Amino acid sequence: MPVEVKGLIELKKALKDYTPDLAAQLDVEIELALGGIIKKAKGYVPNTSPLSNWGYRKRTEKFESGLRKFPLFNSAKVVRGINYSSVPRKPNRRGFRAVYFIINKDAAGAIYETAGRKNPAGQPWVGRKGTPTDHDISHSNNPQAGQEFIQAFGKLYQGNIESSTKKGRYMQGRVIYRAWAEDGGKANAAVFKAIDNANERFSKKQYFRKASK
Repeated sequence: MPVEVKGLIELKKALKDYTPDLAAQLDVEIELALGGIIKKAKGYVPNTSPLSNWGYRKRTEKFESGLRKFPLFNSAKVVRGINYSSVPRKPNRRGFRAVYFIINKDAAGAIYETAGRKNPAGQPWVGRKGTPTDHDISHSNNPQAGQEFIQAFGKLYQGNIESSTKKGRYMQGRVIYRAWAEDGGKANAAVFKAIDNANERFSKKQYFRKASK
């Protein structure tokens, strides 16, 4: 799913500084390239909550620091939360930055997308004996709560494709990653083409600008 493009940050900055019209055009072309993924992903959002008690009443967990509310699942909000962004993120531990990406800004939607990546059978259960602030264990009274939680969500789909630079569980999901996997790399190719075209147009403008001096 992620595609490594060296020099993209520098190209975006140059476009913005010297040819803002090309910068805007690039953003539009990439948004169009990713539009099919977004539309398909929104179609994979369940019409109702995958858990019977997740969508119609408040779920809360009381920690020592006070009351922490668990985000409610609302299908319409999850759908609205799936969007494209062209605002570069901060570098990760490997120094890479996401520049153009699709994200689900809704908290419940993000949970539905990725739950079970780290623990396919649910978080390890310790019940009420565990440290209240430890988010890596299950505090439920039900020892099977984690497993039942994950099973209710259904299958995780492997989003990475042949051109991807990152493999493994971090590339799995039920909505955005599923749509990206089924796209078969067409969106990636369209993004590459848009970036290449922008670079070529920019180079030509710079050449003619120098020639006219």
